[in-house]
Amino acid sequence: MRVTIVLSLFALSVLADQPAFEVASVKVSNSPSNGMSGYVGIRPGGSLSMVNVSLEFLISMAYGLESYCISGGPASILSERYNIDAKPAARVSRDVAMQMFQNLLAERFHLQVHHEIKTVDGYILMAPKGDFKMQKLGPDDAVGFRFQQPGHIQGPGTMDMLTAVLKGSLGVPVEDKTGLTGKYDVAIEWSPNEADDGGPSIQAALSERLGLVLKREKVSIDVLVIDHVEKPTPN
Repeated sequence: MRVTIVLSLFALSVLADQPAFEVASVKVSNSPSNGMSGYVGIRPGGSLSMVNVSLEFLISMAYGLESYCISGGPASILSERYNIDAKPAARVSRDVAMQMFQNLLAERFHLQVHHEIKTVDGYILMAPKGDFKMQKLGPDDAVGFRFQQPGHIQGPGTMDMLTAVLKGSLGVPVEDKTGLTGKYDVAIEWSPNEADDGGPSIQAALSERLGLVLKREKVSIDVLVIDHVEKPTPN
């Protein structure tokens, strides 16, 4: 018991030297819905305001990771939801706000984590022999995909942007191995439920419309492993 108390006091003293929000509120959400609301992310200036979000989501936002990069922890990190409001004393950069966010989770949820490199199932995105069907844009052209509906992307963007969208759609890691740099005019439409409505799969759409290949492959990713977490301390 004495060792646990000493370690806890040491952890608190370390947190005391780290950047922190001036005011922060963490409350259990009593909403019967699973839908989240508020500004889902870190606001410009560094404040937080999220409603009905899971702890897994909070961890993914604080560490800038997709949910598949988080491992361990009890089932409650998905099932229990919270309302979060936090403000820094003055405007801070996004990097500082993320550090504050991480420290808030460590202080209120007693979250302890470590990083591991793991090999998992994922995809690689390729442009076979450089034969792609997208128009290359100039360096001064703006970028910005338009998400008109699920399974529809249109607009100018980079391969990094495209792989980021694919990660979110597939829920697994996707690595850009196209070798394509610069900006491209992207237009692609696929069926998220092709088994139900007979529309093209995301692999078929990428091949037919963009000339790209999405191939299943083992990939190495940085995984955040949850060592310890508790219910949040009161405000």
